[in-house]
Amino acid sequence: MVVIGGCAHSGFVNTVESGLKITGRNKLTGWIGGTHLGPASNQQQVKTIAQIDQYNPHFLMASHCTGFAMMAELHRQLGDRFIPSFVSQVINLD
Repeated sequence: MVVIGGCAHSGFVNTVESGLKITGRNKLTGWIGGTHLGPASNQQQVKTIAQIDQYNPHFLMASHCTGFAMMAELHRQLGDRFIPSFVSQVINLD
């Protein structure tokens, strides 16, 4: 499953879990959109990054509300699987 959204106001994990349940899938392949981790508490950031590690997505393309510091941390955790997202950027999902 690839999640494509604007901002995860309801939470990254909540959004993914809801999508997995609705689609009947059991794997997060990728994420495109804001994670809303920028304004989250440090505790929530740590818990969410641990859950992202468990999901083991092929890619995570994070945007605006992820925040610069969290983008850097996600890049540190995910390496090349992390893609910072900017306006007019193109991603090939083949």
